[in-house]
Amino acid sequence: MRLLSTLLGTWLACACLGACSAPPAPADQQIRTAELKATLASLDLEHPWEDAKRHVAAGDLRPVGLYGFSCSVPGPYDPKSPWNMADIRCLDGTGDVMYVGEYTHLTDQATAYAMTYNWALKRALKSASSQPAASRASSP
Repeated sequence: MRLLSTLLGTWLACACLGACSAPPAPADQQIRTAELKATLASLDLEHPWEDAKRHVAAGDLRPVGLYGFSCSVPGPYDPKSPWNMADIRCLDGTGDVMYVGEYTHLTDQATAYAMTYNWALKRALKSASSQPAASRASSP
């Protein structure tokens, strides 16, 4: 009887673990892919440096982040950064679920964009902070 209960317990554990690690349903992947496509269509993927300059000029100093367990900011890491979750522009459709195919390619594009954008943002903020106060006041 003890052997039977051990075997049954082992089988249940394996069945539960298998269910927990099952790949996402195809419909979920299609929804996330469509959402990420729409997000990327609103960005200047070919010129993230210029995109960052436009946002800084408009007063938007938020870095671009990617969703995962939380929203993380790829690119330059600064432990003294004043950014918090409210200050990050997270790209909808990104996440840490492992999909395959087109979604993987789109996620790579989002990561490359965010990393380049955030480096450009850091550079723009650094150059703005190094300008004399009188020069900043006269800038448009």
